[in-house]
Amino acid sequence: MRTLKNEYFGWLCDLVGVDNRRGQSYWLLADRLFRKEFYGLLGNDEDRGSEGKYLRFIFAKEVYPGHEAEVIDELEGACSVFEMLIGFSRRIADWLCGSPDDPEFKKWFFQMIRNLGLEEFTDSCYMGIDNPNEEVNRRLDIFLERSYDRYGNGGLFPLKNPDRDQRKEELWYQLNHYLRENPDLWMDN
Repeated sequence: MRTLKNEYFGWLCDLVGVDNRRGQSYWLLADRLFRKEFYGLLGNDEDRGSEGKYLRFIFAKEVYPGHEAEVIDELEGACSVFEMLIGFSRRIADWLCGSPDDPEFKKWFFQMIRNLGLEEFTDSCYMGIDNPNEEVNRRLDIFLERSYDRYGNGGLFPLKNPDRDQRKEELWYQLNHYLRENPDLWMDN
C-alpha cells in the first residue's frame, strides 16, 4: 500500500526530474535528502525551510484538491533537505525568471547538488560505494552545520573571491554573492 508520504516523495522526484538527469537517476540520493531534516543556523535561513514546506501545499492542491488541510496535516513535520533544495530552486527561478515553475528551477536544484559535492551519487554509483548514506550525510552535515570553509566550499554557493566569510552569511546572501561572481549561470548570453 502506497502511503501519502511516499506519493509526495514521488511527486517531488518527478517535479525536479531525478530520474531523467542526463541519462542518470538520482532516486537513492533524493531518498537520502528526503530523510535528512533541514535546519538553519542563521537569521532568515529558516525561510528556506518554509519554502520547502510550501511544496506540501502545492502537492495537496494539485493532487488532492479540496483536501489540502488534511494532506498537509498528514505530511506534517520538519522540512527535509530535499524539500528545501527544491523550494529554494523554485524561489531562485521566480526571482530570476519571474515564475517558480520556470524550468530553470531544475537547473538550480542540480547546481546546488553539484556544489554540495553530491552529483556523483547517481543510483548506479551509489550502489558501488561503501556506506554511501554515511558519506552523503557527512557532506550534508558540513552544509547544515556550516563547517565548510570561508569560501563556501562544501555549501550551496562556493565563491572564488568572497568579501565575507560565507559561514556567517545567510543562504539568500550567499546566493546573491554567487550570482555576482557567476553571471554566466543566469544572464542571457
